[in-house]
Amino acid sequence: MLALFDKVVERIAWFISLNPVKFILGVLATVLAGVVMAKGGIVTSALPLVLGLVAVFLVIYGRHPQTGIYGIMVMGFLTAVLSRYFPFAPYGLLVDAFLVLTF
Repeated sequence: MLALFDKVVERIAWFISLNPVKFILGVLATVLAGVVMAKGGIVTSALPLVLGLVAVFLVIYGRHPQTGIYGIMVMGFLTAVLSRYFPFAPYGLLVDAFLVLTF
C-alpha cells in the first residue's frame, strides 16, 4: 500500500514540476466547483453531467445530421414526461431548434 502511495506522490510531484501554475489553477477550479456543487444541491451537481451529454450529442449531431431527426422523435415522446416534472423549460422551442438545425 505504501508503494502505491509513493507512486501517486511521485506522479503528482512530476505533474507539478511541469507547470505549477496550471496545477494550482486546476486545484483552485476543482475546489471552486466542489463548493458550488455543495451549496447548489443536486441540480448543480448534475449540471456537469448533463452538459457533458449535451456536448457528446452535439458532436454526434455535427458528424451525422440525421441524429436530429432521432432527437426530434425522442423529444416528442419525452416532452409530456419532462413537462410534468420540470414545467418551466420551453420544450416546444427545443423541438423547433432540432427541426431548424436538421434541415
